[in-house]
Amino acid sequence: MGAETKIGLVGIGMMGWPMGACLAKAGFTVVAYDARPEQSAAFAKEVGGETVSSLAELG
Repeated sequence: MGAETKIGLVGIGMMGWPMGACLAKAGFTVVAYDARPEQSAAFAKEVGGETVSSLAELG
Protein backbone atom coordinates (compact mmCIF):
# COMPACT_ATOMS: atom_id res chain seq x y z
CA MET A 1 0.00 0.00 0.00
CA GLY A 2 1.12 3.55 -0.55
CA ALA A 3 1.17 6.05 -3.40
CA GLU A 4 -0.22 3.48 -5.85
CA THR A 5 -3.22 2.95 -3.54
CA LYS A 6 -6.12 5.32 -4.13
CA ILE A 7 -8.63 5.99 -1.38
CA GLY A 8 -11.99 7.57 -2.17
CA LEU A 9 -13.19 10.10 0.38
CA VAL A 10 -16.79 11.28 0.44
CA GLY A 11 -17.32 14.55 2.26
CA ILE A 12 -14.53 17.05 2.73
CA GLY A 13 -15.77 18.82 5.82
CA MET A 14 -14.89 19.09 9.50
CA MET A 15 -14.03 15.40 9.74
CA GLY A 16 -13.24 14.45 6.14
CA TRP A 17 -10.58 17.09 5.53
CA PRO A 18 -8.31 16.06 8.45
CA MET A 19 -8.82 12.37 7.68
CA GLY A 20 -7.91 12.93 4.03
CA ALA A 21 -4.90 15.04 4.98
CA CYS A 22 -3.59 12.26 7.22
CA LEU A 23 -4.04 9.69 4.46
CA ALA A 24 -2.25 11.92 1.95
CA LYS A 25 0.58 12.53 4.41
CA ALA A 26 0.89 8.76 4.83
CA GLY A 27 1.48 8.45 1.08
CA PHE A 28 -1.94 7.46 -0.21
CA THR A 29 -3.56 9.13 -3.21
CA VAL A 30 -6.81 10.64 -1.95
CA VAL A 31 -9.66 10.98 -4.44
CA ALA A 32 -12.09 13.50 -2.98
CA TYR A 33 -15.78 14.07 -3.58
CA ASP A 34 -17.95 16.67 -1.89
CA ALA A 35 -21.40 17.98 -2.78
CA ARG A 36 -19.68 21.36 -2.99
CA PRO A 37 -17.13 21.06 -5.82
CA GLU A 38 -15.22 24.09 -4.54
CA GLN A 39 -14.53 22.20 -1.29
CA SER A 40 -13.01 19.23 -3.14
CA ALA A 41 -10.94 21.57 -5.28
CA ALA A 42 -9.65 23.45 -2.24
CA PHE A 43 -8.67 20.16 -0.61
CA ALA A 44 -6.81 18.96 -3.70
CA LYS A 45 -5.01 22.28 -4.03
CA GLU A 46 -3.95 22.46 -0.39
CA VAL A 47 -3.39 18.81 0.49
CA GLY A 48 -2.94 17.14 -2.88
CA GLY A 49 -4.80 14.28 -4.46
CA GLU A 50 -7.52 14.17 -7.05
CA THR A 51 -11.15 15.22 -7.27
CA VAL A 52 -14.19 13.72 -8.92
CA SER A 53 -17.49 15.38 -9.72
CA SER A 54 -19.81 12.49 -8.84
CA LEU A 55 -20.02 9.52 -6.51
CA ALA A 56 -20.14 7.21 -9.53
CA GLU A 57 -16.64 8.34 -10.49
CA LEU A 58 -15.27 7.03 -7.19
CA GLY A 59 -16.44 3.53 -8.18
